[in-house]
Parts: sequence; C-alpha cells; structure tokens
Amino acid sequence: MIGTAVSSPPGPASGLPQEPSNPGSSGSPSPRQLIGFGAGIVGFVVFGLVVGWAADRAFGTSPVLIMVGLGLGVIGAVWSMITQVRKFMKD
Repeated sequence: MIGTAVSSPPGPASGLPQEPSNPGSSGSPSPRQLIGFGAGIVGFVVFGLVVGWAADRAFGTSPVLIMVGLGLGVIGAVWSMITQVRKFMKD
C-alpha cells in the first residue's frame, strides 16, 4: 500500500496536547462548575424569598414569612456550598 499514511492518536507521542479525561478533577472546579455553583446559591436564596413573599401575601403576615423564607434560602445555600466544597476537596 503505497501512499497511505499512518497517524498516531493525539497525545505525548504526536506532540499535541492531550485533553484531561475528567476536566476539573485536579481538585479545582471548572468554570462551568463555578457558574453552576453560584447559580445554585442565588437560586436557593431567591426561591426562599419568592416562597416567603407568596406566603405573606396569602396569609397577610407581611414581613414574617419572607424573613423565614430568606433564612431557609440562606441555610439551603450554605448547605449546598458545604456539599460542593467537600466534593471538590475529595478529588
């Protein structure tokens, strides 16, 4: 077979950089994971505020349930942050 070229897979032998098999597994999160992490924290707090506001309107307890919702949202955000940080510390 004249004229056929044999190519090697990308990696150290071919001189091309090799992609990591699991991005972000080096102990540091990828930018996509960081954005999801921040969005999750904001989501917990906003969800708590919205549910508290809706409950206040329904029951007529103006600032009470929105504060409870905010507190629960912050607790959920902290819980989410702790679990995510533990996951990255394991890697």
